[in-house]
Amino acid sequence: MRQTGYHFFTYFFFGDTHTGTGDQDGDAIAFTTDDTPEPGGLHLQFIMGDNQWRRLVIPGISLGNFETPTSGFSHANRLFVFATTGIFREGTDKFPQNSVLASAEDAHNNFNLCFFNSSRHDPVDTPQTGGKFINVAPWKIRNDDWPGLPDNAAPGGEGLLMAGSGKYRRSSPYLAYMPLRPGEIPRRTDLRYLKGFSLFEPGFGPSGPPVWSESESDSIPLFDDPQIGELSFVFNSALGRWLFVYNGCADGKCGILLRSAPRAWGPWSAVPQLMFESVRDGAQGKYMFECAPYGPYVISRYDRFDPVSKNATIYYTLSNGSCRQDNDNSEPRYQVHLMKSDLRLVPK
Repeated sequence: MRQTGYHFFTYFFFGDTHTGTGDQDGDAIAFTTDDTPEPGGLHLQFIMGDNQWRRLVIPGISLGNFETPTSGFSHANRLFVFATTGIFREGTDKFPQNSVLASAEDAHNNFNLCFFNSSRHDPVDTPQTGGKFINVAPWKIRNDDWPGLPDNAAPGGEGLLMAGSGKYRRSSPYLAYMPLRPGEIPRRTDLRYLKGFSLFEPGFGPSGPPVWSESESDSIPLFDDPQIGELSFVFNSALGRWLFVYNGCADGKCGILLRSAPRAWGPWSAVPQLMFESVRDGAQGKYMFECAPYGPYVISRYDRFDPVSKNATIYYTLSNGSCRQDNDNSEPRYQVHLMKSDLRLVPK
């Protein structure tokens, strides 16, 4: 999200956009200035090129099928986007191999490569390799709000906390921090990775203060749940909790899962809540019923809180899959939907 004049622009980066006709695969970009998503949903304006949407372009970086934008943020009057690139096949599955960070002053133009954020070195992840931040969800913070950040978090400055996962839907989540210096493009050498916790210290919870490393291979999981692909990682100020939203399975049911924590590094809820499940929540259409929904991206601009009911409402996008190998085109496949859920922090 970025502000221009009196308007706030919220940008949406779509992966592998297509209509099924012609050579139209690509990653579309849209934006909205809507202050609320209700009652009629969001009004998106797509950035257009030659007779179709303008694709996300990062010169020198492949952005073909399965190579998609995963998240973004704004800083120094620029838009920044994380994107996956480089595909290798393992068995019958395709997995992204690298993550890059790119930026542009205007989303109508090409994005310039800032750096390779994370890379897998071989088809098998090992503790010695990186590749733990292929899918990235960033959250911009004020450093002073979160004691326990790395030494390069300047007092009075801003930074980026980044949750990441590695091998698609076969990875637990990890955490990194990167300072955001005024007017400067971030540098990869500034990245610090959560590697553990020191002895108990008042104000930091049962695990003590976090310990950070310059090496991605030192990263430890935030919690053990090796099924994470697309993810959202946000701080909900009304609840005073960090939220981690992802698709997965728990207690024999699959859908959209939610965990929460008082701090970005935890402790995270030991058991995920099932936030959305197709049958339970009355989803319509075979692709929502029979194919697991995925891609839950929280749009924090629209967070709401009711002080009477104590409900916090979050809005997020969600896509339906296509698990059938047939020619039935009566329903759209891989369609992006706008969803909302009401959350309440229940005291233990």
